[in-house]
Amino acid sequence: MKKKILASILIVLIVLMVMMSNIYAADTFGIKMQTTTAEVKPGDSIKISFVLTNIQIEKGLGSILGKLEYDETVFEKINQTSFSAAAGWDSITYNENEGLFLTCRASGDLIKTDNLVFEITFKVLSTASLGSTQIRLTEISGSDSENDYTISDVTGTLRIIEQNENTNTNTNMNTNTNTNTNTNTNTNTNTSTNINGNIDISDEKIPYTGLNDYILPAIFILIIISGISYIRYKKIKNI
Repeated sequence: MKKKILASILIVLIVLMVMMSNIYAADTFGIKMQTTTAEVKPGDSIKISFVLTNIQIEKGLGSILGKLEYDETVFEKINQTSFSAAAGWDSITYNENEGLFLTCRASGDLIKTDNLVFEITFKVLSTASLGSTQIRLTEISGSDSENDYTISDVTGTLRIIEQNENTNTNTNMNTNTNTNTNTNTNTNTNTSTNINGNIDISDEKIPYTGLNDYILPAIFILIIISGISYIRYKKIKNI
C-alpha cells in the first residue's frame, strides 16, 4: 500500500513538472504582418511589412530565419527582388524553391525593441479567385548569436475583391474600429503598436504565460494535497 501511495505522489509530481514546462514555453518574440489595406484586386500589387514585436530575449535578436508560404494561384511567384530590407538589416537571402529566407543585422548589433525587418511586394494574378487568401511564415527562428529561439507560425489574411468593388482600408480591423475612430485613447494605443500607421493582418495569439494565474496556484494546491495525503497515511499506518 505504501509503495502505491509513493508511486501516486511521484506521478503527480511528474505531471506537475510537465505542466510547468508547458507554461513557460512561451514565444520569446513575435512577428506581425502589416499593410495599408487588407483588400486587393486581381492585377494589384500590395506591399506587406514584417515587424519584430515583443522581444523577450535579454541580449536581443541579430538574425531572423523562416519559411514563406503563399498561394501561387493567387500571387505571382516571389523572388529575391520581391524583398526589401529595412534600415539596419542586410539584404534578404531567399531560396525560391524552398521558400526559405534569412536576414541579419547589418552592423552585427542586436535589436531589443519593435522593429521593421523587411517588406515583401506581392502581385495578385489577374486570374486570382475572389475571397480570402493567407500568407504564412513558418519554421521561424531568431538568434542572439549564441542561442536560437523558435516561435509559432504567423498567418496574415488578405481578401481578393472584384475590380469594381471599393477598397476599404479598414477591412479586417478589430471590433473596436468604431470606438477607435471616436476615442483618442484607443487611437493613440494603436498608433504606438502599428509602425507607419499600417493595419495588422496577422492573427493575434494568446500568450502561454497568461495561464500562469490559474495553473500555478493549482500546482501548489496539488502538491499540498499530495503531502497531506502522505502524512495522513503515515499516521494511520502507525496506529
